Amino acid sequence: MAASRLQRWAILLSGYNYKIEYVPSASNCADSLSRLPLPIKEAECSEEMTYLNFVETFLPVTKSQVKHDTLKDPILCKLLSFIQSGWPLECNDDNLKPYFCRRNEIYLDGGCIMWGYRVVIPFALRSSILKQLHISHMGIVKTKSLARSYVWWPNIDQDVEQLCRQCVTCATEASAPPRAAPQPWPYNTTPWSRLHLDFLGPMRGKTFLVLVDSSSKWIEIFEVAKTNASSVIRILRSTFARFGLPMEIVSDQGPPFTSVEFRDFLERNGIRQSLSPAYHPASNGAAENAVKLCKQINKKAYRDSIDIDAALQTFLLAYRNSVHSTTGESPAMLLQRRTLRSRLDLLRNDGSREERVRQCQQR
Repeated sequence: MAASRLQRWAILLSGYNYKIEYVPSASNCADSLSRLPLPIKEAECSEEMTYLNFVETFLPVTKSQVKHDTLKDPILCKLLSFIQSGWPLECNDDNLKPYFCRRNEIYLDGGCIMWGYRVVIPFALRSSILKQLHISHMGIVKTKSLARSYVWWPNIDQDVEQLCRQCVTCATEASAPPRAAPQPWPYNTTPWSRLHLDFLGPMRGKTFLVLVDSSSKWIEIFEVAKTNASSVIRILRSTFARFGLPMEIVSDQGPPFTSVEFRDFLERNGIRQSLSPAYHPASNGAAENAVKLCKQINKKAYRDSIDIDAALQTFLLAYRNSVHSTTGESPAMLLQRRTLRSRLDLLRNDGSREERVRQCQQR
């Protein structure tokens, strides 16, 4: 026995006493389930349309075709009779009113109706003309300009607009619409009337609360242990005790600013709250710019191995005494009507800087 299958059967059956009998196929019991007949369903064969060298295009509309279809158009046939026999004194047919108001400029040229230098297209050919006008997929304005140089029919501008807006190719390849210009916050001349808040960090394991006065551009930076409403309220109480209550506070939609505790605090103090839209930090631009400045100071201080707290306080003193490009004044002068004393004042006699400021104001 050379076949491996027969060898396996021989080994398997060697433990039994058996007798081999031959049963012809005709006498063998068939598997009934595998031989049950299935109902035959007649499949509907659809005719396949076969094209050889098929090109999807359209032929250009010619003058003879316009002349031929003009005679088949019922509205243009009435228009032809008016041109040849004379116009009536008035027209009550709504379909003829667009032509009637242009009757002095409509004439017949070689069997085609003309309005000035433009051919009046019958209704049956308008779709073909529109395709020809938009074959290069130009925009609405350019397609209208091209149409006005050759053809006309009532409401052609609306048809061109609808064609261009429904063009799949133009919609797929169209450029993204330009972004709308940002709407600036209302400019206020009263210092400490609108404050912008935002969190900064963590930087070197520390988190800060940044506060900016939109009018004077005065910046306050406070280190916070937790970014919750209680920490923010505690800092604002201390700040308001020095500078007074603002009229409005602008912040993002973070949990500390949207909490009931923070809203109650603002309501009790008569402060209006404005929240910037989600995922749009540019709406709170004053605070975001201050955060950006502080991050730059942190990077420079880290490079020079300076403590972050000392670097920020040194920056705040210099910033508050510097003239701001937007206001033309320093934040200290706008908010406190004075220049903060710094180490640079050691170069001058006492009172010389204030005297110079008063002289400049008198000028």
